[in-house]
Amino acid sequence: MLTWGKLLDDKDIDSDRDDEAVRGATLGQVGDPAASASTVLAAEAAPSHQRRALISRRRRNTISQRTHGEFTRSAVSHYDLVMDLFLLGRYQAFIEQAISRMDLRQGETILDLGSGTARNIDVMLGGLGPTGRVVGVDSSQDMVQQAQQRCHAYPQVAFLTQRIEEPLPFHAEFDKTCISFTLHSLEDEDKERVLANVRRALKPSGMVWILDFNEFDLDRQWFPFRWAFRRIECELGIEFLSLDLRRMLGDHGFGRFVTYPFLRNHVRLLGAEKLNGGSDK
Repeated sequence: MLTWGKLLDDKDIDSDRDDEAVRGATLGQVGDPAASASTVLAAEAAPSHQRRALISRRRRNTISQRTHGEFTRSAVSHYDLVMDLFLLGRYQAFIEQAISRMDLRQGETILDLGSGTARNIDVMLGGLGPTGRVVGVDSSQDMVQQAQQRCHAYPQVAFLTQRIEEPLPFHAEFDKTCISFTLHSLEDEDKERVLANVRRALKPSGMVWILDFNEFDLDRQWFPFRWAFRRIECELGIEFLSLDLRRMLGDHGFGRFVTYPFLRNHVRLLGAEKLNGGSDK
């Protein structure tokens, strides 16, 4: 069975090894809920035909009509530019400021759900040092490909192509989990599934950090902001503004909340600790 250490140590792996045998040996690891983050990192270290065998292609049959759905390839290629324009060139500084509040430490292992183009991961690596590790999960193959290009020089970063509300192959392996501007686009039952995944993936006392819209009354906002928000955001995003996210997190065994507001309190970074005594099933 292939492992992260095996792929690093064995420099003479037969390049003509039968692809079907490789798939049989590796797909079981990724499909196993007890598989480790090292398995995903091993996939990144493997030759491309092995790596493809390890990446999940699962998709839901339907995507909620109340969200914007999957990004097109064209949208993915311009995603970072759009975000920069949306915040008038301040998006990078905003992300750096938010991530600086997450108290990332040298050598930690981070799970980034909805990792997109890995712009956040690129910033995180500065706090994690050479011994830290990151696994990014995103449902868009185009996003993952762009993220892999951005992080090609970092062997400690790996990606999994999968919807984040589907069962993930991690259990008590990560010090922190990050979810950035992703949760608001999911139906409530899928948010619950994501938080269940987060709890299973985190080590005891691990932290989840959610960067997303704050709770506020859209009807009481300045008219141009209110008009633009309704034009740009999906129905689920508007509903998210009234969601009691702390209560939802509490129902999944999280507590000791900390909040950092941004962008005139319209966005917040919400942190919560995995408490002892809850169920990780």
